[in-house]
Amino acid sequence: MTGVDLFNAVMMHHKVDQRLVLLVECSEDCGVVDPHLNETDLQSYPGYGKKSVVEAAGLLDANGVTSIAPIVDADFDRFTGADKTYTANVILTEFYDIDADVMFHCPDMIKSVTYNFSSHADYSAYSTTWSISAADLVTRLSLSVGVLRYLSVTHSVGLFLRNFPMHRALDGFEAGSLHSFVLAMGVMRSSAGVTPPTVADMEATLAPWSDRRLLCSGHDLVGALGALIRGRWGGANVGNEVLAGALRAAVSCACWSRTVVFAAVRDWAQTFGVVAWTCA
Repeated sequence: MTGVDLFNAVMMHHKVDQRLVLLVECSEDCGVVDPHLNETDLQSYPGYGKKSVVEAAGLLDANGVTSIAPIVDADFDRFTGADKTYTANVILTEFYDIDADVMFHCPDMIKSVTYNFSSHADYSAYSTTWSISAADLVTRLSLSVGVLRYLSVTHSVGLFLRNFPMHRALDGFEAGSLHSFVLAMGVMRSSAGVTPPTVADMEATLAPWSDRRLLCSGHDLVGALGALIRGRWGGANVGNEVLAGALRAAVSCACWSRTVVFAAVRDWAQTFGVVAWTCA
């Protein structure tokens, strides 16, 4: 669906249901916001990807429609300058995406899902051996993939890093060569002829970052947690989609209220005299 199609669809829906609308990228994002939404006055509407939502946002802005708030993942937009091309009505996540926002603001949800899908004995033994918490290890693994993705995007390298096999990052962590393992896998999965960055490039890129979490995608965070649960913590062969759903379900309203999306939507809804969230 194009941005024009999405604009027309959400406008037609809004004419029938005149509650304020949060236009998000996908139904998974609805799964984060809906449990905390004041559904008497607001509703979410899933788009068809970021590009369509951004295009629809431009049409909403051009037509003076303020009762529909578009929300999109920040990705690396603040670092590539892409955010400067968006209309002022677009709300960006604080970190890479909504899943990353809640996982970083609410690390206890990682612990909760870990305990529910892992063997307690295996998890405890692993944590003791490596002296690292679940949240810190999940972040470290996804960060290595994230910095490689950042270099690939900002330097037009063209590495294929989608659905990265996070068990290889885990192998690299345990071998003491995390970046090397991640880089080798990224190159192996990509087209021949690409000129990849080096491990030194990855380390140099990370060095000045004050908040490295900005490089971690929610997909990689969930993938890292899944690799640990299935491969090290004695968990069942649970898929990443199930884990992602469990993580979203574990987000309390108090946790959600720490995010920038919560604050932006709260302030926007107040201009209509409406309370956006059930924990306002």
